[in-house]
Amino acid sequence: FGGDAARQFAQRIRSPWMLLTVGAGLTALVTVLYFQAHDSGVSLTDSSLQSFADISAAKVVKIEEESSFGNSYALIKLFYVIPAVIFVLLLYRFLERGKANHLPVIFGSGILLIFSAFIQGKRGDLLDIMIYALIALAIAGRRLNLRVLMSGLLFVIPLMATFSVISNLRMGRGRSGEYVLLSLDSFKPIITSTYFIDINIPILLTTYMKNGEYLGGLSYLYWIYGWIPRALWPEKPIVALGTYVKNDVLGIRSIGGYNPTGAGEAFMNFGWLGIVVAFALGYFFRRSEAYFLSEKGIATRYGIVMYPVILMAAVQGFLQSSFSAVAISLIAQTIVVGILCWLLIKPADAKRPMTRRPIGRAG
Repeated sequence: FGGDAARQFAQRIRSPWMLLTVGAGLTALVTVLYFQAHDSGVSLTDSSLQSFADISAAKVVKIEEESSFGNSYALIKLFYVIPAVIFVLLLYRFLERGKANHLPVIFGSGILLIFSAFIQGKRGDLLDIMIYALIALAIAGRRLNLRVLMSGLLFVIPLMATFSVISNLRMGRGRSGEYVLLSLDSFKPIITSTYFIDINIPILLTTYMKNGEYLGGLSYLYWIYGWIPRALWPEKPIVALGTYVKNDVLGIRSIGGYNPTGAGEAFMNFGWLGIVVAFALGYFFRRSEAYFLSEKGIATRYGIVMYPVILMAAVQGFLQSSFSAVAISLIAQTIVVGILCWLLIKPADAKRPMTRRPIGRAG
């Protein structure tokens, strides 16, 4: 499963310890910049967890004199994709070459991913770690046997612990100075959150949106200007639709917003004709999968990294959030991932011809 290109790809990945060192250094640099850019006075030198509680509880910092949107520091946070690239490369290299002395490097890269999720207060990134591992196992042709499951449990425990800490900090526990970092109550979002199967917002939109209010495809073009950093264009119009849904459609006046989801955004633009968007996205996802997981895609397009880190994020983002906001982030992350792979992966052997033959077949 994966063919010669997939096996050769593992040989082209550079020294594991070099990858871990690069990942740790760049992650530390991004974290310092993120803390310095934050307006809440958060400091890496603060021994109290109050700093992290402030970031987790306030995911978006309000822009002065504006009540409808804020600054999410997306330009800095997009570089947190770096630990994901390092983790996928190291895990796949280990699965193909099987050297036990590289296990500490894999665990180290996993810790980097958990750290970046904690710093940003993003619980969804913890789920992404398991998705990366499952995709790497599938591409390497490994089966989910007892040994693999037991190894996975070593990561599940810190993942669940981090999830609990982020949840407690986000919900404001510890404001009195006493922090309850681990609690069973913090795991409720796993059951109560609907995320990708959320039909509540689209149903509300079909009720509140009127024929004259349809956007006519306009929201799918916001990405044209959305890539400009707000630091360079403070008056930049909002890109995401969350605040529009919350403030203008539902009439709730407060900072933040409700993600319209992919289905909701399609309806907001075209009404019931928005069903066509589903077919367009499905076609895009399938063609992208073939593009990255073909033999040539793995050999020259870094498909083993692009597929789990970029394409799977696209599937999640386009289903859950607004199109333009996700598109801008993914385009920027694709550039970062491409440059990083170019630096960390040795060039393919140009003498060996590659074809577009897809890798294996799913049973």
